[in-house]
Amino acid sequence: MGYTHLKHCQPFVNYSQILAMVSGEDDREGRKRYGEFVIAGVGKDINIWEEVRGQAVLGSEGFVEWAYGRFLSKKKADKREIPGIKELQTAPSTMEEIAQEVAKVFDVDEGELYQRRSACRVAPSVFMELCCMYLARKMSLAEIGRRLGGVSVAALSHNSKRLAAKLEDDRHLRRCYQKWLKVGSIGD
Repeated sequence: MGYTHLKHCQPFVNYSQILAMVSGEDDREGRKRYGEFVIAGVGKDINIWEEVRGQAVLGSEGFVEWAYGRFLSKKKADKREIPGIKELQTAPSTMEEIAQEVAKVFDVDEGELYQRRSACRVAPSVFMELCCMYLARKMSLAEIGRRLGGVSVAALSHNSKRLAAKLEDDRHLRRCYQKWLKVGSIGD
């Protein structure tokens, strides 16, 4: 409320920087323009979550790389606070690496992993899930879906749920999958 109404300002918040980006001034008129700016944006169909990387970082590719380097490097990160850090640091870094390993494990051609219909239905499902898990730190889910052949973010989410159900029912698949996750590299 302090951004739009002077009487609701908190002494510990610096409103000037944000107001200057939108309206230019930290005064009654500037706050009015800021409020109009926010209201105008509310009605638009904007989904910022498609551009979020690693479910935590929003920004340019350079900024994402900086954030992961700065806060997730082995020297600086507290593994107790970020339990998934090992996976982020040792994970495959390209879709091709993941495809190669999944194809080897399931004994299928790498090209089959990108097809919507495949003789081996589990391999493409595992491939999609691992791509989301390991590559979301570098690219958005929308970009991962595009690189997987035009798969929507919703389809990636549905795949994750279907795979979770398969893992629940198939003990062998579950053990293999858990092994891949523990070592941080799907081919070990």
